[in-house]
Parts: sequence; structure tokens; C-alpha cells
Amino acid sequence: MKAYSYVLVLTVVLMVAGCSSKKNQFESREGSPNQIFTQSAEEIQKSDDDSKEKAERFALLGQTALESPKASHLAIQAFEEALKLDGYNARANFYSALLLPVLSLKGLPMMMSEILTPKYTQEIIDSTLKGIRDESIRLVVSDLMKDGKAGAVFKTPSEFQQFITAQFLPTLEESQRRLEVVSKSADFKVTFDFGHWGRRRSLKTTVTLDHVEANSAKTAMKGVSVWAKIISAYNFDDALSLRDKYMAKDRESRRQMTFKDVVDDIKQYPRLLAINSNGADLLRSARESISDTSEGIKIVANMLGTNRAEREGKLIPAFDEYEQYFGCRAGSCMVNDILSGPFAAPFGKKKRQERTVLLDGTVVFYRPIADLKALLPTEFDASGKLAKTFPDVHFGGIVPNGDLLSTYCSMSKETKNVDLPVVCPEEKKTN
Repeated sequence: MKAYSYVLVLTVVLMVAGCSSKKNQFESREGSPNQIFTQSAEEIQKSDDDSKEKAERFALLGQTALESPKASHLAIQAFEEALKLDGYNARANFYSALLLPVLSLKGLPMMMSEILTPKYTQEIIDSTLKGIRDESIRLVVSDLMKDGKAGAVFKTPSEFQQFITAQFLPTLEESQRRLEVVSKSADFKVTFDFGHWGRRRSLKTTVTLDHVEANSAKTAMKGVSVWAKIISAYNFDDALSLRDKYMAKDRESRRQMTFKDVVDDIKQYPRLLAINSNGADLLRSARESISDTSEGIKIVANMLGTNRAEREGKLIPAFDEYEQYFGCRAGSCMVNDILSGPFAAPFGKKKRQERTVLLDGTVVFYRPIADLKALLPTEFDASGKLAKTFPDVHFGGIVPNGDLLSTYCSMSKETKNVDLPVVCPEEKKTN
């Protein structure tokens, strides 16, 4: 659920703390935000403007609503009205594309409460809200986290996966389509005023958004869709039984559990980690996006690294140094490199002592593994903490050279640069 909290942070990234720089009609005390919105919408509809002019006025109304915590929940209505009048309105396409995925996840923690357990769900909500000092922002985030659909509580991971495939993924696709419209708008540029989203004083309360933000959002959504398809491809229903089994143990008993105990427990459930009936189709669909996602991240990173002067005052600034770009590429971007594989991944904690292991994540999409349990170790040492034998050192083709374990063992002779729960060949002789 950390990822969900991160999504919520992205939702209000345009609304960070600052002081008000201009009047906002929704911040007025003359009427409620709903009344002001309805009146403004009626004025636009009754005007003599043509459809494109009305669309832009609705888009501006939506942006103004989004700039006010009190009216932010109304913004999507204005953007949708704008797109009914002009499907190519860049402003409405941009903002609505950002809002749609977040709104589709509204109330997700509450809907996941049976899977995560009510206690842990409440801890997530409390910890998230605790970090938000401003009351108006806290109310918005609280609404996003708590206001789920009545009765829509997932009882099993399969129900959550069905929600992803039936609702969340189509929403992401629609958002990407809208951002594609924005990308084709040559003069797209909007200025967002975040002055009403906090109490901390700041001289600057506006941020300019342009094609880099649109392309970044589109790339991010492609990446999210890939991961959504991956986690929906395999069955996790029996993981709840395992969870309940472990939670029933006291802390000391859980601490005493070994690697072998965990593997043996997992293997007791035939369907756990087996591919779902639609899993192969989801993974095949994901492979069409993973390459674009990886390349898109690199392109955006390069743009931010070369157009430093042009990014002045923008939401996403240029990288100040090449090391920042390299840090992005070596960190989160590496995952996409592996999935786009083959990729020589660095192996080891210390830079000067690390080696590389060739990893090819494309097999996940091209040759889906029918049962991930087949990759688990089959033999352990006397303690049960270290694995002695793996049925496939290639791990279904993810390690095409089959050298992951051998590289680790050769490194373990020289340094404690890495630490895996594996018995190396020289240690096997002593057992």
C-alpha cells in the first residue's frame, strides 16, 4: 500500500504548500463551492460562445476548482463537460488524464481492508493523514482514501485483480489516450496556482506545466499498467491463508521460522503463485508497453538533462548534474531495463567490488512461467535457513546464463559484498 500512498502524494503534487497569490471564486464565502460551480457552469452553457470557446471556459473552470481544496472534487465534472464540447481541448485532456486513475482508486484502502486486515488498513490511513498538516488538504486525501463504494470490499486477491483488469486498466488506457491528444497540441502550456493548498508562506505559488509533464505522466501510466498486469497474472488467494497462519503464531515462533518452513508452506497450496486463466494474455499485453515505458523514461530523463534553461520554473526541473540523471537510470529505471532485457545488472552492494549478472525479464511476457513455485529451492541445509538446491539455475530463463548463484558464490569467497540464503559448493561438503 506504500504505492497507493505515493499515488495520493502525486494527486496533490500540484497542490503543495504556499500562500494565495490570486483570488479564487471557490474560496469566496458567498455561497458553497457546489453552488458557485453550478452557477458558473450554467453561465457557460447559456453564453453565445462557440463550442471550442465554451470548452476552454469549462476547462478553466475545472482548473480553478482544482486550485481550491474546497472545490477540487468538482474539477473532473468541468473537464468532462469541456471534452464533450471539444474532445481536443488540451487543458481538459491533461488535467482529466491525471485525475481519472486517482479517482478510480478512490477508497482503495477501505476496499482492501479484508485483504490487508482492518488494523493495518487503519495504520496506513492514519500514517498518511498524520503527515498532512493542512486541514483542507487532509480532508481531500481522507476522502480519497476512505470514501469507497458501498459494499465494495475485496474478500480475496482475485476480486482485487478483477477490479484492476475491469476498471483500473481501462481507466489508465483512457488517460494515456487523453495525454496523447495533449502531446499533439503544439502550444500546450498551462500555469497552475497552488496558493490555496497550504499555509506555509512562499513567494512563488504557480507552476508551469508543458509537454514534459504530459509525456512524463503518460510514461508513468504505461509503467503502472505493466505492473498492474503483472500482479494480476498470478493467483494469490491462498496467501491469505498463509497470512492468517503466521499471524496466529506468537512473535518468537515467527522469528524461529526458517526459509525451508516458508517454502514448504507455500508448496502446500497448488494454486498459489500459479498463473491465472487470463494471466498469459495480460503478460502478452504488458510486453507491448514495457519497451515504450523504458525508452520513455530515458527520453524524459535526457530531456531534463539537456534542456536545463527551458525547465526553469517548471514542475519538473532539469537535473542539475549528470549524477542525478545517472541515479535515476541506475535506480528505478533499472527495473524497466531488466523487464526490457537482456540487461547486465550490477550485483553487489559496493560499487568497486560489484559484478554483473545478465538478467532477461522479457521471458515473463514471452514465455510466462506457469507456476512460480517451480523456481523455489528443493533442498536446504540442516538449519533450514540456507537453500542447497534449486531446480532451475536459469530461473525460468530470467537468468539466461544461469550464473546468478555461481557469481554470488565466487564473490562470497572474496567479500561479504552480497548476502543470499544459499549454500555455496564448498560449504556443501561440510554438511
